[in-house]
Amino acid sequence: MPNNLTIPLLFSLFAFTWIPGKDVRITTGHNKQSKTSVAWTASWSYDDRFVAIGNDNGELAIYETTHWKKIKNWNYKATTFTRIEWNPKHPVLAVAANSYARTPSIVQLFDIAKNKIIKTIPDTLYGRGVSWSPDGEKVAFVGAKGRISIYTKNGQHLKTLTFTNQGSLFDIDWHPSKNLLLAVEEDIYLIDVDRDSLVATYDDGSINKGILCCQWHPSGDFFVTGDYGHENEGAEPSYLKYWSKEGTLLKRIKESKFEYRNVKWTRNGKYLAAATDVLLVFDSKGGLISKTKFDDNNLWGVEWNHKDDRIISSNQVGNVRVTNINGTIFKTFTQ
Repeated sequence: MPNNLTIPLLFSLFAFTWIPGKDVRITTGHNKQSKTSVAWTASWSYDDRFVAIGNDNGELAIYETTHWKKIKNWNYKATTFTRIEWNPKHPVLAVAANSYARTPSIVQLFDIAKNKIIKTIPDTLYGRGVSWSPDGEKVAFVGAKGRISIYTKNGQHLKTLTFTNQGSLFDIDWHPSKNLLLAVEEDIYLIDVDRDSLVATYDDGSINKGILCCQWHPSGDFFVTGDYGHENEGAEPSYLKYWSKEGTLLKRIKESKFEYRNVKWTRNGKYLAAATDVLLVFDSKGGLISKTKFDDNNLWGVEWNHKDDRIISSNQVGNVRVTNINGTIFKTFTQ
């Protein structure tokens, strides 16, 4: 299953056009780009003062959000930052990465208030998933063969769960009120952290198609997944799916021919943002609110700020945009 797309060296200038009868915002105009790193992942800090961006060219960067200046960055050889997530209550950034050169000392936990690396990634924890507990006291990391390790926010290792998955895991998400992890690869898994047990496995119903992202609704009553799809290869389309907590498919959405790389709910649970070739926003029932196409480059990272009024998205050529729910651009830059 491919992890990277062919990267076109095209980038849009900002001229907005509305298509009558469709809630789709399109940008026009093109400009060549020399920067072609895929900005895999983007995340706001709990107080919205900082944004972190990680790419596939070994750079992890932190920006302050008043003037959008880069204030901290790391560069590592042959490394992809696959997922980053700020603590929901503390100024601590958690980092998931793959290092193809087995690069040592990659930052795993960073306290921006103290300007201190709390912990670096051990060899056993190169992977794609990271998720904080809702109280911000613990964090889960995915390692080799889907092994999940639990740490405190201070970097103390608490346990490594016995659950394994031969194909590793593409994403995990901590339940908003329980010590229960949602995990995805080709199937969907519910894992009890306290009991160290697999609670349930749900068949996605697809054949040979990876599920790239997942997230619980803030109520904890249902969750969403976004999958890869291979429609451009004549196979099954990409879908965004709403599921009950018992694993019943509630809604299947097809709004793109390309994979769904990331999905994120607002904190109040009213809206879901999804990153594919367009920026999509849905309501809690799966109704489409907006669909914004910026240019010809697929989106990878997406997240709402904590005020729920801005979305940050990052794409396959390293461009980063801050928009509102309707796709209006407030800030754009290249990592």
